[in-house]
Order: sequence, then structure tokens, then C-alpha cells
Amino acid sequence: MALLDPRTKLVLFMVLFALIFIVKDITYLLLISLAAFLITVSSQSWKRFLRLLAKFSPLIVVAFVIWSLFHRMSLFHVSYMGSDFAIGVFAATRLFALISVSISFILCVKPEDLVKGLEYFRIPYSIVFPLALSLRFIDTLSDEYISIKEALMVKGLELEKGSLLKRIKNYSYLLIPFLIRGIEVADNIVLAMELKAFSLRKQRRCCKGKKLSLLDIMMIFVSIITLLIAISHYVFGLI
Repeated sequence: MALLDPRTKLVLFMVLFALIFIVKDITYLLLISLAAFLITVSSQSWKRFLRLLAKFSPLIVVAFVIWSLFHRMSLFHVSYMGSDFAIGVFAATRLFALISVSISFILCVKPEDLVKGLEYFRIPYSIVFPLALSLRFIDTLSDEYISIKEALMVKGLELEKGSLLKRIKNYSYLLIPFLIRGIEVADNIVLAMELKAFSLRKQRRCCKGKKLSLLDIMMIFVSIITLLIAISHYVFGLI
């Protein structure tokens, strides 16, 4: 996966996300989940993939129960509350595939790859730059959150023990300095941009991507052909 061009990665995952909502067979949904896992294996992140997927297992079980028992229920009327486990299995499988592809995307596509891919596709810089800045800002705030949490724990603040109300109260001691630090970081970024006279209105040269390798071309071709076949079969009923 590391050998693929950022454009190839974006096309591949866009196709996988589209297939999840187009495909109506459980077998193909499981194959999509397997493809997401194999992509993660190629990036040597399969252990993190399985750990993250295990954390979402209760959500998948809840989806199965809700769709099996309450699939006929509406906000405006309540019809016969019959159970249909086939619908529950399909909904849970689709959610499982969606979570699998999402985790694989997070683990395999780095923020810089996402930004480069969008630039190569000629996405306006006014869209690409805020996205890149937000991704970098999230990473910075994550580090700040960990630092503040560790500092409070060193001082004897217990965040994971006690009753629910006590834990909420203890977390308030963490959130207040975290919000203040977030505002300070944002203010520093704005000042730095103003000092450099940064403007999104300026014309910028388009980023020219390197030529796609044979592997990239084959992956894009197979992805697009697969998507077209799925659309022809499930949307238009031609195949």
C-alpha cells in the first residue's frame, strides 16, 4: 500500500465506500470487508485494525438487534412489530463493512497523502488548505490533551475511578485548560498566517503529480470497472 500513489489510494477507497451502499448481497459486503483487511495487512497495521474493529463490535450487535426487531418502526407511525433477522444480519454486515473500510482508510491513508491526492485531482486550494490545517490541528490538540491529562494524573486527579458524577466533575478540570490551550494554538496559527501575508485568494501553481506506475494504473482500472459492474447490476439491472 505504501507503494501506491495518493491518487490511487483515494480512488480505491472511494470505490470501496461507494460499493458498500450499492451492493445488496451479504457475501459481497464480506468481501469488501476482507479487501479492507488485506489492504491494512499490506500496510502492516493489521493488529491495530483488529483492535479498533473489536471496539466497535458492541455497536454491530446493537445494530443487528435494532434492525431485526424495529425495522418496521417509523417516527410517524408504528406498524406491526415483527422480527426479521435477515434484515438485521444485512444491516449489521453493511455496518461491519463500513467500519472496516473506515478503519483501513484511517490507518493506510496519511493526512499528507490525502492532501496530495486532492491537489493532484485539481481540487481548489481554498478547500485543500483548510482540510490540511484541520488535520494538523487535530494532531496538535491530541498531543495537548495527552499532556494535560498526564499532568493532572501526576497531581493525583483520578479520572477513571469513582461514580459517574465524580468522573464528570474530574474531567471538567481537564476540559477547561484543554479548551484554553486550543484557543491559544488557534490564535498562534492565525498570527503566523497574518505575518506571512497568507491569502487563499492568491493564484497558486497546480501541483503536478508524478506519472502513475503500472501498478497504480491497474488498481485504478480494476476499481473503476468493479464500480461500473456494481452500478450496472444493482442500479440498472443490466447484468
